[in-house]
Amino acid sequence: MAGAVRRRSGRRGRRRGRGARRHPRSRACRCQRRRHRTDLAPGVSGSADITTVDSGVRINFSVPGLPRREGDEFYEGWLKNCAGTQLVPIGTYHDLEDATGWAGVDVADFPLLTVTREVVAGPKDPAQGSSGEVVVSAAMKACPAT
Repeated sequence: MAGAVRRRSGRRGRRRGRGARRHPRSRACRCQRRRHRTDLAPGVSGSADITTVDSGVRINFSVPGLPRREGDEFYEGWLKNCAGTQLVPIGTYHDLEDATGWAGVDVADFPLLTVTREVVAGPKDPAQGSSGEVVVSAAMKACPAT
């Protein structure tokens, strides 16, 4: 996903102000961004903001300009490991103007954010996983060279 990717420390339901404390297990860092254009959405860009909280990782992202998907069609967000061998779903969406995803894994272990086009599938249908039709993607941190 071309655009800004930011990572913030968690908050306990309040805005941080003078005297507010950061969650002990969270830490702020500026995430690196990489641009990955796809043939399915050339010229589309967006931004993401990652926040670590007690319950997991909240990923707020916006990708304006993609067509709304209706009925049995939707977008699905994923976090992927650097090797590309493991995917964690973060949510499904009709459009991506103002989307929020949740993950119960560490972004350091799954630093690649992708969004795919999907269709509804039955619980035992092989199509239940990712379609592989990536419309946008971003690296929240650099993967080691192989």
